Formats: sequence, structure tokens, C-alpha cells
Amino acid sequence: MSQRGFTIFEVLAVVVIAGIMVLIGFPRLRDVTIRSDVRSARVAISSMVASARSAATQTNRRTELRFDTDSTAVIVAYPRLVAAGGSTRDTLGPVENLKGRYGTTIASTATTIGFDPRGFGTNANAVTVTVSRQGFTSTLVVSPFGRIQQ
Repeated sequence: MSQRGFTIFEVLAVVVIAGIMVLIGFPRLRDVTIRSDVRSARVAISSMVASARSAATQTNRRTELRFDTDSTAVIVAYPRLVAAGGSTRDTLGPVENLKGRYGTTIASTATTIGFDPRGFGTNANAVTVTVSRQGFTSTLVVSPFGRIQQ
């Protein structure tokens, strides 16, 4: 009498081997994901610096990339184009919540990275922005002239 199929021991062996492979691979996959999120947040900040510099030259106004908390950034321009109650600046684009988007935090040596209407940086010293999450960090440096160095 011939039976088809697998024995319980064969199935159990396959499940145990698959479980061991998942236990070995999962931490690496998690680290790769975290490292990718940190890199993506750094690229987002770099893009916002470039957008602020571009907006300064296009609108002929002073612009700043402001870090409002340890995880949000926004581009603002001075002076305001249309007068509004009590406000002296325009917000250009959305407020970026990098903690909500990538799970990262921002540490910066300055609260703002500014540009004059010619696109030159207005900070006296280089600004270092460090993006981090669970032990992984990535650094971006903006020179006093407004150039990005990674």
C-alpha cells in the first residue's frame, strides 16, 4: 500500500529550517530598512536646501530652511508678498515631518540655513545637519556660501 504526501517529521524539519533562516535574515533586513530611511531623510533635507536656494534667486527674496523641532523642516521667504495679519514671511511648500515620514530625528548646529536673493548662504559658519535613527546616522554639511557637502 503506497501513501502519498509528507510525514509530520519532514514538514516539521522544513518549518524549523525556514524559521531559522527568518531569524537570521530579519535583523539584517531591519538594519537595511533603517539605513535606507536615514539616507532618504538626508536626501530630503538636501533637496530642501537646494529648493530654498533656488527660491531665493527665483523670487529675489531672502529664504531660510528652518528646523522647527528635532524632526520638522520648512522653507520660508522674506518679506511676505501679500500682506497678511501679523505675518512677515511666506511658507514655501509643505512642512516636512521627517520623523513621521522616515522615523528619523534631526540635530543641527543652527536652527536655520539662510540664502540671500543671489543664492549665497547667509550663515556665518558651516551648518552641520545630522539625521539619525536607532544608532544609524548620516551627516550633511552646508557651507557658509550655501554649498552642500555630504
